Amino acid sequence: MTRRWVNRSGLNPVVVAAVIDDDYDRGDSDLTVTQLLDAPYRVAQLQRPEMEHVTADPVDRIYALFGKLIHSLLENGYPKMSGTMAKVVSLLCPGYGEVNTEDRLYDDHMGIRWSGQYDLHYRRGTKWILEDHKVVSVDEFRINRQGSKWEQQLNLLALLLRLNGKPIDEVAINCYYRDWSKAKAMFDKSGEYPKRHHVRVPLKLWSIQRQIAFLEDRITAHRLAANTPCTAEERWAKPVKWAVMVPGKSRASRLLDTKDEAESWLHEKMMDKKSARGFAGARIEERPGVSLRCMAYCEAAEICPHWAELRSKQPSQSLDDME
Repeated sequence: MTRRWVNRSGLNPVVVAAVIDDDYDRGDSDLTVTQLLDAPYRVAQLQRPEMEHVTADPVDRIYALFGKLIHSLLENGYPKMSGTMAKVVSLLCPGYGEVNTEDRLYDDHMGIRWSGQYDLHYRRGTKWILEDHKVVSVDEFRINRQGSKWEQQLNLLALLLRLNGKPIDEVAINCYYRDWSKAKAMFDKSGEYPKRHHVRVPLKLWSIQRQIAFLEDRITAHRLAANTPCTAEERWAKPVKWAVMVPGKSRASRLLDTKDEAESWLHEKMMDKKSARGFAGARIEERPGVSLRCMAYCEAAEICPHWAELRSKQPSQSLDDME
C-alpha cells in the first residue's frame, strides 16, 4: 500500500529502502489469517483509499523489519539443508524428514476466499509439525503466552493444511527475544527470566470441527462488524484511573481504579506520622481512560472516524500517565 513516507529520524537510505519495500503478497484472497484474527473495523479502515495519504515514518516499521528478517532466514536456510551443510545439519537436527517453508494455502468458505502462509511444515519421526516464528520482547512473550491469539493463528493455518490435503499432528511457536540479556539470565534469582535467546512453545491442536467453527465465527464477525467500531478490547483500552499527585513530582505516587480508593489510600498515608510529611499538599487527579492501540499502534488511526470521535471526548494525554 502506498504511503506518504517521512524520514523524521534521518535513517540512512539502505535501511529506509529495506523498510518501505513491502513485498507482502496475500495472493488471490479476500481475507488472510492475520486479517481474520484482527478487529474487523480496523481491517476495513486499513483498506480505505484514504490510507494512501496517511503519513508513516520508516523508523516505526523497524520491528516489522525484524520479523521479515526471520522469514528471510527461513527461506535462505531451506535450500542449504540439502547442500554442502546437509551432513552437519543432519547431525545437529536428527530425525527430521521432509521440510516445507513459506507456502501460501487457500480455501473457499462461506462465499469468501481466505488464505494463510505458514513458516515451517515438516516431518519429524512419524509426526507432521506446523511451526510459526516470531521476534518478540521478553515482556511481550510473557503476555501473549497466556493468551489465545497465537493458538488461534496456528489452528487456522493447520485448518488450511487439512483442507488442502496435507498432514498435521502438532503445532508450536518459536519466539526469539529481541531484548534478551545473557547477563540478566545468568544472575536472575526469580527463575522467571528466560535462560536462552529462543523458546519453543507447543500449542494445542484443535479438532477440525472446532477449527471450522472458529473460522466461521471470524468470517461472520467481519461481515457484521466491518462498520461497527472496535470494541474496548480491540482498542487495547485502559480504564479511567485516579492518581495521587504530590507537589514537586511529575509522576503519580499511586494509581487506583476509583476515586474512593484513591482518597482512602491518601488518607492512610496522611494518618501515618512517618509518611504524612511526604504527602503534604497531595491531590487526586482523574486520568481518563485511553485506547492504547489507537493512540500508538494503529496505522489507520489518522483516518479512523471512531478514533476521531473518542479523541474529541478525551483531553490530550501522555502514555506516561498510565504508569
